[in-house]
Amino acid sequence: MGSMTLKGLAVMAALALAACSSNRPPLHHQDFLYSAVGTSGVLGVGAFPLANGYSFRVRSELQDQGRSVALFQIGIPGANTDIIADAVEKAARHGLDAELATVWVGGNDLINGVPLETFAAELNGLLTALQDQMGAYVVIANLPALQALPDFVSEPVPEVTEQRVLQFNAVISAQAATRGIPVVDLSNDAVVEHLVVDFDGLHPDEDGHERLANLFMKAIRPVL
Repeated sequence: MGSMTLKGLAVMAALALAACSSNRPPLHHQDFLYSAVGTSGVLGVGAFPLANGYSFRVRSELQDQGRSVALFQIGIPGANTDIIADAVEKAARHGLDAELATVWVGGNDLINGVPLETFAAELNGLLTALQDQMGAYVVIANLPALQALPDFVSEPVPEVTEQRVLQFNAVISAQAATRGIPVVDLSNDAVVEHLVVDFDGLHPDEDGHERLANLFMKAIRPVL
C-alpha cells in the first residue's frame, strides 16, 4: 500500500466491516436485467460502432445462450465515482432491479487526484446500492497500468503513478473480497495496450472492448 496512512487503513477497515453483504446467488433465470456501470466506456466509446462496446458484447453473449437480457447502462462520461454512485442510488430508489451488474470505475478519480479514502467511501456507496438496494450479482474490474499509457509517459501527471494505481486497486480488491465480488484483474492484462483511441489515448479501442467483454464473461459464466 506504499505511503497510505494509518488513518486511511482505518477508514478502509471501517468500510469493510460496514459492508457485510455478500453477492447474490448464481444467476439461473433465463430473463434478467443487466446493468453496466461506469464511465463512457460503458457506452462503447472507442469502439466503432458503439454497439461493439464491451457491455453490448456481454449482453450479446448472454443472449447467444438463449437468454432474454435487457441492458441498462449507467455510463457517465468523465465522471468520478461519487457521481456514478449517486446515479445508481437514484435508479435503485426508482425501482430498478438488476440481476447482474458489471462495474468499472476509479480511473477518473485517480487522474483527477481524488484522495484514496474518498474513493473508498464512494465505491462502498456504489456497491451498497447495487447489492443491497438493487439485489444485483456484481462483477468489478480494477484499473490497468494507467501510468504506462503513452500520453502519461510523454507528459507525466503527478496523480497518475504506479503507487496510486496499486493503492486504488487495493481498495477495489478489499471491498470486493468483503462482499464476495469477483474481480476482473486488469492490472497485468494486455487491455492496457488497447487504451489508445486516437482522440484521447484513454478509451479502449475495439480490440480492447472485446478483451474487456471476454474477461467480464469469464467471471460471469460460473454463476449462470
